[in-house]
Amino acid sequence: MAQRTVYIALQCLFGAIFPLFIVVPMIVAGKLRGFAKLVRTMFPYIKRNGMNTVMFGFIISDKYMVVLFIIMLINVYFTMAIFFINVFIKQSNAYNPFEDFDCFYTNGDEINPETIEEAFELRSSNRIIECYAWQLNIAGAVGQATATLLFSWAVVSVVTWIMLKAYEKMLNKENELLLKQKIRLIALQGCVYLIPIGLGILISLLKSYNIISTFSFCEALGFFFILLVSSIVCWCCIEIEPQKIDAIIENLVNNNIPTEDETDKEKAKELIEKVATQEFNKAVASKVAGYLENEDINEIASTAFDKVIRQVKNENEEQQGDSLTEGNQGNETN
Repeated sequence: MAQRTVYIALQCLFGAIFPLFIVVPMIVAGKLRGFAKLVRTMFPYIKRNGMNTVMFGFIISDKYMVVLFIIMLINVYFTMAIFFINVFIKQSNAYNPFEDFDCFYTNGDEINPETIEEAFELRSSNRIIECYAWQLNIAGAVGQATATLLFSWAVVSVVTWIMLKAYEKMLNKENELLLKQKIRLIALQGCVYLIPIGLGILISLLKSYNIISTFSFCEALGFFFILLVSSIVCWCCIEIEPQKIDAIIENLVNNNIPTEDETDKEKAKELIEKVATQEFNKAVASKVAGYLENEDINEIASTAFDKVIRQVKNENEEQQGDSLTEGNQGNETN
């Protein structure tokens, strides 16, 4: 029979080394393809909107994307650690005489009952027992790893949403955070951290009094790190996403046109949209013109003018054709 320390050492080795074969390629892929793409794959609610990356109505900076990538890596690392710890060695905290387990007390002494009565008496006792067996346990390992990954994803999403919504509520009319609101937000962030810190203290006490086994302690410790890392929210690296032009137009229309007259409202909306589009095109043209030479600008203007002339000619020809058709139909009627 293998010694207890051998089982524990192998589990630590599997859990520490093998996840690196997943995490290191993710780091390489992040550098090659960009951290933002991998983060958006992991968190579908983080989307690209024009030149900005948006999450829950906030523009997040590139620094925050790196932080989210690191959080994702740590969660994936611990998830894969749980998988590799459980995939080759099966553990149990209950003695079963009909299964091929090597069982030990927490002090390392091997359990080897000589009679069936001793075995059942040991099973019904309250002593902490650690049982190990070499057994390929893919289904169990996948189940535990999947649950861990979903748990970490849910914690990151929920905590981030709560903190960002709290941040939004504390902003003033100028979208600024005053000192008083900053203190409140820091206090709220501290309350979020109390959960993983409390878990860490609890599992340490349980282990110190030998209430839980070494394996249970390691599992709980993994959840402690996942909770701690997943609770990080960099609200200092975000800003409110500006309103879209449609929303601005809608607000202008609602504030200036009586809602009873829907016709006038639609006309006003179309007019404002047209003006906004023209102003946008002017701004873009002015910005781009700074990078061009005078000859290029003249060529573009000449091409655009020719297009306008051709369009006007085509419209006139279509109108003349329609007039001739209507005239011929009138003559036939007469």
